[in-house]
Amino acid sequence: MAYSIVGIANLALRRIGVARITGWPEDSPQGIEVYAVWEYIRDIVLEAKNWKFATLRYKLAQSTLTPEFGYDYAYGLPVDFLRLAYPTKDEPSVYLENTAAEYPHVIETLSDGNLYLLTDYDNESYDIFIRYIKRVTDPQKYFPSFIDALAWRLAAELSTPLKEDQFKQCMQMYDFSLTRAEGVNQSFDFLEDETGSSSWLDAGR
Repeated sequence: MAYSIVGIANLALRRIGVARITGWPEDSPQGIEVYAVWEYIRDIVLEAKNWKFATLRYKLAQSTLTPEFGYDYAYGLPVDFLRLAYPTKDEPSVYLENTAAEYPHVIETLSDGNLYLLTDYDNESYDIFIRYIKRVTDPQKYFPSFIDALAWRLAAELSTPLKEDQFKQCMQMYDFSLTRAEGVNQSFDFLEDETGSSSWLDAGR
């Protein structure tokens, strides 16, 4: 199915009983409100989970800028960076080439106003990688579980200017949809030391 911003917006509007939009952007009260908050709410929901479609592995390049104190090196982050992926015992968010060890780091802004990963590690011998959540703007990349959560969060935001007394209810549904999405996310992975079926083929038996 070809997912679209208009389709997701209409799902949110339907949930609070507001008329649909037909274009993007649209010069109607609901169209103006959706357009005003779309990017903010999309990024909030992207930040909420380690969505598989938004999780990327990336090799960092050392910057010529260095921190004023505390750390020796700075590494530039990709332009679509939202946050580091939440680490697990098997999947660190920052790791050295051919290792599974998490390396000490912080993310802060340097003098040029951009975010960097600061660390004492010099990548001269081994590359340093991150797993991060990227800003995905193409709705056709979204999973159905993400769309469900995004529509509920958008509905909550739109209920304030367009409808009364629905924010709390929509946020409760949003939290529920995130919980459901976590199960969908986990179904994409299989790690050998996990408890459970040794194969996705056996998972439904």
